[in-house]
Amino acid sequence: MCWVTNITPQSKLAEEDIPVFKVVRKNSLLSYYTDYPYILNEVHTTKPLKINHSSVEEWKIQEGFHSYSIECVTKIVRTVCGRSIKVYNSDKDDEVLLDYYEISSTCKLECLIPKGSLYYVNEWGEYVSESILPFKIENW
Repeated sequence: MCWVTNITPQSKLAEEDIPVFKVVRKNSLLSYYTDYPYILNEVHTTKPLKINHSSVEEWKIQEGFHSYSIECVTKIVRTVCGRSIKVYNSDKDDEVLLDYYEISSTCKLECLIPKGSLYYVNEWGEYVSESILPFKIENW
């Protein structure tokens, strides 16, 4: 997963815990794209985030802990192969599809970006942070 924005990114320092969620592999709690192993109730930290300016109007961050705002919406949809989870920035008319996952192999991991953590948030409610605290597993 790559965090992307079309607006010049500004780092922020969490003034309080920020509730977010991730989609991870069921049972193992491995991150969907990098296979990073999450452990409940343990603060995970990473090296400083590095912004890549890939084009005139696009910035990317590949490192860090990628998560979704609690304002983002998950929807179960039927596909030819079964069911999938789609994550949207909202449930309004101008919703943007952020990603989709296989429902049978994933779960929702509720997390906090801890107070004092450096983070970025883009215009669609996607976060990338230097630390994260997973605390609850929720099945679809």
